Amino acid sequence: MTGKELQATWRSLIRIFPVWSMPAEILFSKTTWRFIGADLLAGPFGDRKSQKVADIVGAAPAETVAALKMLAEINVRRTSAAFSAVAVAYVSLPVAIGALLSEIAPEMMRDLVFSEGSVVIAVLVGLAFGPLTYFGSMWRARQLEWTLELVSAGAIGPHPALPKKGAEAPTPKAAPG
Repeated sequence: MTGKELQATWRSLIRIFPVWSMPAEILFSKTTWRFIGADLLAGPFGDRKSQKVADIVGAAPAETVAALKMLAEINVRRTSAAFSAVAVAYVSLPVAIGALLSEIAPEMMRDLVFSEGSVVIAVLVGLAFGPLTYFGSMWRARQLEWTLELVSAGAIGPHPALPKKGAEAPTPKAAPG
């Protein structure tokens, strides 16, 4: 597989796990509701996103699967680093600056919070949006990495080929005696 083909396959895999769909999936996905207890693999086994990954990767040669797993590992490291940087920039720094200003000029800060409360709340919500988005990106990167590991382990395989139109349907086996 060429580098361009590997990149195209990677893009087709990453599109299966968009960040924008996470809020709805957190509430409505069976996989989310199975994310409790000792067996956290039950969700991905029956998940349609995991199945799509298996359908794309399942028939690929071992070298291609290994390369895709390596890309997934790199992607997880990059999204984790981005999340950490954004969390520091959007959360830690504003909190530190707010604490410093409230120490230097407590009455000014109190007046600002009470007189411009809606602006303060809007700024805080805006500051929270960045880290939440990057957290979602990191989580989706991990989901793809985990799914590639499950496919590589053989726990999730591609759908068997459906019979072509006009082909005879397989005859069911007779139940034993």
